[in-house]
Amino acid sequence: MRKILIILLLAACLPGSQSHITVIKNPKANIIEKPAIPLKHVRTIPLRLASNVFNIDPISATTDENGNVYLYDKFICQIRKLEGNYKLMSTIDINSAYKSWQAKNTRRPAFVQFSKENGLYVYDPVMTTLLRYDNQGNLIERFEQVPFMDQIVVSPDGGVLIPEFIENDLVFKCLANKTVRFRINDYKHEFLFFKQEGAKSFSKEELFQVCNYYVYFENERLLIFNQYSSRIIVIAGNGNKLLNKSLLPNEALDSYRRELSSRKKEIKDKVIPFFYNPFFDLTEQCLYVQTRIKTNDQKWRNLLYVFSNDGMLKKRMTFAGIDNQYVNFMIKNNRDFLILVNKKIHVFKEET
Repeated sequence: MRKILIILLLAACLPGSQSHITVIKNPKANIIEKPAIPLKHVRTIPLRLASNVFNIDPISATTDENGNVYLYDKFICQIRKLEGNYKLMSTIDINSAYKSWQAKNTRRPAFVQFSKENGLYVYDPVMTTLLRYDNQGNLIERFEQVPFMDQIVVSPDGGVLIPEFIENDLVFKCLANKTVRFRINDYKHEFLFFKQEGAKSFSKEELFQVCNYYVYFENERLLIFNQYSSRIIVIAGNGNKLLNKSLLPNEALDSYRRELSSRKKEIKDKVIPFFYNPFFDLTEQCLYVQTRIKTNDQKWRNLLYVFSNDGMLKKRMTFAGIDNQYVNFMIKNNRDFLILVNKKIHVFKEET
């Protein structure tokens, strides 16, 4: 989930990926914003986090059906289980080489993800291993040589799906038997922004950060969200494409353009996501995504946009009192929103 949220694919190593980079020139806004609803700060979780929290994004989070939260700190290779009031219940130590790995400054993904059917999944990016634990921290299953990713897709029957690019197609394979469950033909990496001076390709590190988010939801439908083009795609269980839509709110798009224009020199060799830290609420059937907007007084305002599973904007929310700070939206837990700010995890609540 960032975090949960989100999957990073090393597409640079995949055949045909370079030819399937598409730049959307002069995108047009197609959504009118609604006034933002302020979220209320209710508490700060007293946890000591790993160093380099801003540069490396070491914290992944997930929640179970009982409102317990699991925080995976990949630099200390430990999962912390917090009960509903966010008090520490227990820890799970992950036997990983990440602590001694010298290339810590390379942004390799690591994640924890909860499945109601199967328990906790933890990905070790150093050993390229997917581990499955029960809620008490007992190791149940171990999958070796799993490609780099920071999210899996768990189907209603408990099957684990792994995304993979095969030539120009995006496929989801069953981890157990390697059979293809979904295939999206002619999948393209879309961008609202591209390298300066008309460059035609990305470095491996840049393509590693081409971020798509996947979730399996009701009626065996698969939702895919591309953070760099803000495109939502919904696939039916039989493989038919039910939705293919760009989500481009006018105020967010205008702010995005102004940010790119003001940072030309800084970002000439980078790509900047339009929305980031996606999270899908399976109860509400809504997609939450984060962005920031520069206000008239030149302050950065962090916002959450909430879209229905058919791409309609339902509402916008803002974190009251948190302006001009680096904010990392992690997960939504019932009516609580967990964010990472200044090496601390804060809890905000949506008021009824």
